[in-house]
Amino acid sequence: MSKLFDIAQSDNWFAGEDKSLRFLIVDEDDAPLDVSSYALRWVLEGLSGTDLLTKETGDGITVGDGNGTGDAVTVAIDAEDTADIYPGVYRHALRRTDDDNEQVLSYGDAHLRDAAAVDA
Repeated sequence: MSKLFDIAQSDNWFAGEDKSLRFLIVDEDDAPLDVSSYALRWVLEGLSGTDLLTKETGDGITVGDGNGTGDAVTVAIDAEDTADIYPGVYRHALRRTDDDNEQVLSYGDAHLRDAAAVDA
């Protein structure tokens, strides 16, 4: 079952910063769904439909919360991933990408904010 998950402006996701997005995956009865055997892909998409950033299982996506459950999915975004993306409102989706079993698990708007640059 697909769940709406907006990354709101109040979530303070800034361009050019490391960010972890955590998704809790549930079934149609809102019970935790073990997705540890799923192939997953997360996409940040521009309003024109262009993929701006993608992450996949084993390459930015991990499943599990360290407590032995497979219903938590973490998408790790490195600072470099968004450094060249103009701040604004985009769309995102987390999908199951197994052959013959593709499904949107979570989707929504994603607010990417701007901040003053700090030289290290």
